[in-house]
Amino acid sequence: MGDVSPSGIQIDLSGVGGAAATFDVCALNGTQRILLDVAGESAVYACDATTGSTSVRALNALPIVELRDPATGPGIIIQLGTGQGATTGSPVTALSSNTDAITVIIVDGTGTPIGSFELDAGESALVVVNPDGSADAEVIEGVVEITVRGESVVLEPGETYDFPPPVGPGYTFTGFFSPLSNPPAVNIENAGHVIPVLFSLGGPQGLDVLAPGFPKAQPMSCTDWTPLGPAVSTNAFLGIGLTYLAGPDRYAYLWKTDSAWTGTCRQLQVMLDDGSTHVANIKFKGFTFTGFFSPVKNPPFLNNENAGSFVQLHFSLGGFEGFDVFAGGSPTSQQINCSTKAPIGALRPSGHQAACCTTRSTGATPTSGRPKIPGRTPVVNSRPRSTTAPPRPRGSSSGSPEVSQRPRSGRHAPPLPGSSFVRPTRPGP
Repeated sequence: MGDVSPSGIQIDLSGVGGAAATFDVCALNGTQRILLDVAGESAVYACDATTGSTSVRALNALPIVELRDPATGPGIIIQLGTGQGATTGSPVTALSSNTDAITVIIVDGTGTPIGSFELDAGESALVVVNPDGSADAEVIEGVVEITVRGESVVLEPGETYDFPPPVGPGYTFTGFFSPLSNPPAVNIENAGHVIPVLFSLGGPQGLDVLAPGFPKAQPMSCTDWTPLGPAVSTNAFLGIGLTYLAGPDRYAYLWKTDSAWTGTCRQLQVMLDDGSTHVANIKFKGFTFTGFFSPVKNPPFLNNENAGSFVQLHFSLGGFEGFDVFAGGSPTSQQINCSTKAPIGALRPSGHQAACCTTRSTGATPTSGRPKIPGRTPVVNSRPRSTTAPPRPRGSSSGSPEVSQRPRSGRHAPPLPGSSFVRPTRPGP
């Protein structure tokens, strides 16, 4: 800690693997708390003796420096990235020098998040959380959307809104059930996979139990599980929303994850319309791909296939991973040079590849199975076809008695024009 006046007091967290450090500052108008939780983080703060406000700017956030107002109890938590700053102590104002929006989390008396809002540079808002859980909101500068317990309002300067307290005791939440486990467990899942999110609310409560925009997924640090960015709404598999299974008393949501999340961590957040939030931590891995297997071989082998035929692709992912393992638009194909295997045309998304050279028809029907010999002109029947005489029936020749052929079906075929036909008779006993 050091004095960097007139900017204020600079605080730094040093050491390796140490615990988070909290600094309670500026007690004139209610103490605020600064949280540094990663070694190397630093911030500078200043107290205004006239207004009692506190200004904080994150010098080095890994990835977020938090400012809580007040230090304990219901209130707000301001999340600041490197270079971002805010002034609080009623109201909270984003510094005009900010280059990105800052996120403000609204918490109840237990420290549980019940809502949030964002402020762009220069915007200002006031949110007071009352002991009964209700919240009073007012916007001073800018146009700000504020959400509390799933209810969202957009306020302009001078407008206010009173969010009601939670209704009743809320739902009796039980879960999450397999395949997800609750914190502190970290779930290992395949990126791009569909994850069933299962929970119970003590019986059927209808299908409108989720707060608007939820479930959400927030990128997190895989080491200390601090946020790396804002939470965003998730995608449901095939657009199917929340469903209820009466037999096992399970609510089910099929979460379609993103294949680009390989090697990253996310926190699944399920907020209900009673204001309660339930989370699960997930670390995403990739599939263990093995293949291709016969009949397709891997590069540098060049597979020869007939154009228009079906080519079967066999591979393993180390076990059954469901049927939604392909990324959007995959598998794809790309034309290549059969000699150099160099791509022809625009490149396609990369993935697991196998090279094929197909045999194409030129439009001429081959007369034999022998290969065409370069430099030789193929022999074509040059005898002119008669345009007057009818074609000779199959099985007959000039000067020879005509022999009927047994029809392919069980019924007798009618005689051909100009030929004789003797009906076969069954020999006597």
